[in-house]
Amino acid sequence: MSDQALFEAILLELAVVRNRMDYLNDAVLIGGQVLAIEQMAAGAPAVFQVETDTGQRIQRPFSMEPDLLVDPPSIEESALWDQLPVTLRECGFRRTGRAFKWAKALAGGVMELDLFIPVGHKDPVTQMTPVEDGQRILDRAREVVVPVQGRELRIKLPHPADFLRMKLDNFDRTDAMRQEQHKAKDALDIYGYIHLKTPALIAAALRDPRDESILGRLREHFGSERSPGVQRVLKLLPGYSPDDGAMVAKHVVRTVSAVFKERM
Repeated sequence: MSDQALFEAILLELAVVRNRMDYLNDAVLIGGQVLAIEQMAAGAPAVFQVETDTGQRIQRPFSMEPDLLVDPPSIEESALWDQLPVTLRECGFRRTGRAFKWAKALAGGVMELDLFIPVGHKDPVTQMTPVEDGQRILDRAREVVVPVQGRELRIKLPHPADFLRMKLDNFDRTDAMRQEQHKAKDALDIYGYIHLKTPALIAAALRDPRDESILGRLREHFGSERSPGVQRVLKLLPGYSPDDGAMVAKHVVRTVSAVFKERM
């Protein structure tokens, strides 16, 4: 099975899980799959690729692990909370060695589903990774519908400011869970997301005073060709010549810097 076929099979499974969870919990897709779904929602193929104005092509490999930020039910509906692990098992998922991760064997590989929860919620029915500002992410998310092999995936995606904040937060993590290779993918996701959504839309999305700090963090990580975020993008392009790498670095800086110019 090709990577694209496995990716589509995973999206079909995700559609089933979301349909089953609808009456239980709201949920938002976070992580690397957001770029592919954003692109599909715009009518483009799922393969995410950036082409620079000098002809270099940077392709983002498929992300095979959906990350779901789950909205816990109210106290009055707490009985529904107990149904979440039951629903996952009925959909064919089983716990893995890491308590927040569930997995299901598919014909062409394994689908792993990571569960997240807003910080501050106690006693989740199954272990989940807490997310800072998780409630705001849930409140500002928007729903999209994308076709997958003749069916529909209905899923919520984060507000641009929240997506960028989560990716930038990953840069600051020092735990073994976020190794340098993952931070390189985070850097590529930030660059690719701004390119996909356009600097003008990103600039408009960051006008909320609560999101002002994101601009400074983007400048810190992508303000020059030697900035850490730019260098992390280049680490994912080992086959590029020094000249091609320099062209990519310039394009990354121009793309992100255009957000600042839109704010002037």
